[in-house]
Amino acid sequence: MFTREDTDTIPIIHERQESVALRDVIITPDMVEKKLNKLNISKSSSPDGFQPQVLKELSSAIKVHLQIIFSKSTMEGYPHNTDLQERIKNVPMKL
Repeated sequence: MFTREDTDTIPIIHERQESVALRDVIITPDMVEKKLNKLNISKSSSPDGFQPQVLKELSSAIKVHLQIIFSKSTMEGYPHNTDLQERIKNVPMKL
């Protein structure tokens, strides 16, 4: 059985300005290192091919470099990698 719904009360969804919110994000090298150290080394590698164990073992050496990449992406309001941008765009976000 189908119900007839009132279509006059459907809310209008405006396009979100995520780039504004991203500019407010602050990422420190210590935050990056903490996340890298929490990686599960028994998991398979990500689409970029990096093994979690390698990232975890190199966390203190790469934390500053990754922080620069992440901070630049947030300041500009978008990720540099277009494939990554497509994947992020399709991730459901909690408001």
